[in-house]
Amino acid sequence: MKKRTNWNRILIIFILILSACGSNEETGYGHLVNEKEAKIREVSYLPLEYSLYRENDTLSKLYFRLDPIHFLEKFDSSGVKNTMYRIHFEVRNNQLGSKNLVGISREELLKDSTVVLDSLVFSLPENKTVYYDLELTDVNKRSSKTYSAFWEREDQFIPEDFLLVAQSTNQVLTRPFIFNERINIKSRKVGERFKVKLYEDAQSSAQHMYEMESNPLYAKYEVKSEQFVSLKELEDMVNTLNEETFVKVESTSEEKQLSFNFTKLTVDDGPSIQPIVYLLSKDENVSFNTWVKFWSKASGNDEMKAEKLIREFNRRVDFANAIFSCHKLGWKTDRGMMYILHGPPDRIMDDVRSETWSYGFTSSVATSFVFVRNPSGLHKNDYVLERSIGYRDMESAAIQRWENGWIKFGIDGNQ
Repeated sequence: MKKRTNWNRILIIFILILSACGSNEETGYGHLVNEKEAKIREVSYLPLEYSLYRENDTLSKLYFRLDPIHFLEKFDSSGVKNTMYRIHFEVRNNQLGSKNLVGISREELLKDSTVVLDSLVFSLPENKTVYYDLELTDVNKRSSKTYSAFWEREDQFIPEDFLLVAQSTNQVLTRPFIFNERINIKSRKVGERFKVKLYEDAQSSAQHMYEMESNPLYAKYEVKSEQFVSLKELEDMVNTLNEETFVKVESTSEEKQLSFNFTKLTVDDGPSIQPIVYLLSKDENVSFNTWVKFWSKASGNDEMKAEKLIREFNRRVDFANAIFSCHKLGWKTDRGMMYILHGPPDRIMDDVRSETWSYGFTSSVATSFVFVRNPSGLHKNDYVLERSIGYRDMESAAIQRWENGWIKFGIDGNQ
């Protein structure tokens, strides 16, 4: 009897080992793998690029562009990965939404990773100040992001009267950033002359997380030049800019001073070595030699590991440029610096004036960082970190993780 009991114990242990090694039962290691594969990411920017353009007195278009890479993919019944998103655009006559003027939706199922560029056409009475909500939903993830704003539909100089179009593809630029492209500017204001101010930000990268001496919230931006130009002259000026420049176009009308703003951003054809500045000590200068030296040390001279680390570093830089760019490239901003150093946060809470990033949300050592929208900034996407002297050790620890090759990979922090 005792012998049979021992064999039963052995059999139970054997079954448990099999379960832990990949059984389809919801137990052991197999369960953890399934959970990881089905994990819904906590962090999602659901970035939506859009532009409003008035074609005539009543007819307008909402151009939008989105990249499926930021959405959750799921397998359908035939085993094909797909992405589902929904766009809902609603216009009302006041902020409380007592009367809806427009409400249109579109839901799409994508079976590939092609970037979507599309438009919604709507009609509105002229000479109205209207409020709008633009909601983007990740249907697979059941999460959404709403963009709310207003514009004054008077027969004056307003942003929707200007459309930036890439010369090479004849496609609308759905956000006010020009990355290397030569552009055409379409406008109803062809006969006007405009006052154009060009701004430059002399700061080449974000300051350290712990530097308290000069607060970026109080930075002053100098006007590089100011001139009066026609629409064609403005177009030619933008196309000849070869450095990072913020452009403010102002109406010459004395009745109402409204403006249209955009940024000319110059991006290297290949990966830039400049962002490595965040991983170097103060006495090291950015150069190709320091770049090679850093990745050789971080990988232990392992070529495959070095390639993996560099790929992740470049991915973070590209993500920062795509999401955090404002009057300068995204990697130079505080959020860009944080993303490059620490990777994607576990959770983001945002409101009209700030974003709070939380790391270690599921552990007992959670850390949060607050980014405040810069009231003196040139662009509404300019957020500044609330710095603290106590962040010195956190920044050093993040750099050390890069130096040792112990960083997390991927947009959701999975290995």
